[in-house]
Amino acid sequence: MRQIITGLLIALFAISLGIAQDPATGEAAAAEQVEATGYKVGIEDVLEVFVWDEPNLSMEVMVRPDGMITLPLIDDIQVLGLTTAEIRDIIVTRLSVTHNTPTVTVILSQYNSFRVFILGEVAAQGEMNFHQPTRFLQALAKAGGITEYSKKDAVILRSVNGSDWRMPVDLKKLLTGSSAVQDPYLQHNDTIIVN
Repeated sequence: MRQIITGLLIALFAISLGIAQDPATGEAAAAEQVEATGYKVGIEDVLEVFVWDEPNLSMEVMVRPDGMITLPLIDDIQVLGLTTAEIRDIIVTRLSVTHNTPTVTVILSQYNSFRVFILGEVAAQGEMNFHQPTRFLQALAKAGGITEYSKKDAVILRSVNGSDWRMPVDLKKLLTGSSAVQDPYLQHNDTIIVN
């Protein structure tokens, strides 16, 4: 039974990664996932900043340990904990001083700070690092699936604005593909406990 569940998880993981996708489509989808998940930029993440019609201002930058990035003409910007949309708005505001209605795109090209913790009835407990938007089942697959002792329920723990947030996950329904159960996106520092 465990081999069937593990095989199912691996198949779902591969499908959700879009292995069969065109690479360009995959990049666009990843950018859309960043917006959809509200991913907050972390230290060592890499951003691609495009300022249209200004190639000298377009570049790839890594978030420094102090949470800042540096761009020509606008110096340092504090980006730690912001979404790509919020970063874009700051860049547009600062560039508006010297440029007439700048068009800016900010893409998260490398996730280097995205980690979750998985505990409980999984094959491999511990910290898991990811380099793209990650769903619950993808993290579970990376942890080697559930053990034979699992009660097939789990909870995602998250800190939201200083408060603890809990999301129960019915693994039995999720693993059977029940349309009523969604496979949620995880956020940086989420903790998954599998019972």
